[in-house]
Amino acid sequence: MRTGVIIACLLALAGVVAGCGGSAAADSVVITHVDVSKRASDLILDAEDIGGLYVIVDGDTGILHLKDVMHGDPKPVRALERRDWQAGYRALYASPNGDGVLTSAVVFRSEDSAVTASNAWSREFVRRYHGHRLPSITPNLEHVSLVRGTLRGNSGAQTASMIQWVHGRVVAQILAFGASGDPASVAQLAQAQDGRITAAE
Repeated sequence: MRTGVIIACLLALAGVVAGCGGSAAADSVVITHVDVSKRASDLILDAEDIGGLYVIVDGDTGILHLKDVMHGDPKPVRALERRDWQAGYRALYASPNGDGVLTSAVVFRSEDSAVTASNAWSREFVRRYHGHRLPSITPNLEHVSLVRGTLRGNSGAQTASMIQWVHGRVVAQILAFGASGDPASVAQLAQAQDGRITAAE
């Protein structure tokens, strides 16, 4: 499933942040998104939304392909994804001290399909990363999953927070560890990303 792809990107941050845009401040980074069907690239956060010294990691930013999303999903969910997938985009941001934020959005043909896929993806995150669900602290968002889990990589374990929600036909997700990785911070970022989705409607 797509969470596995996202986790792999985040775990890579621990050893390569120094080579992912240097130590430039976020406001000095020029971000050019690739246009995709339904402009999924307009539905994610940019560096200004995140703030601080986060910079974009070019190699892990771009179009999410259907094959990435389907990997590891149950057979009924894969069938739904093949039928109703439209577009996806992700952007990975890193800070010089190794904190990471990944923001993504996937567009389906219907809200029902988006909800079904979102439920499956959040269950997989909880299972695979030994997570536990937290009460939602974003009452204006719909179909919200807020989860704390543990990412394990070569540099050791990192506690991370993931928030995922459905806005119409869009499944949006933010996954973060470090300075922006507490539940309140990812909830705040989710509000900002949901505003971008609303503006793009």
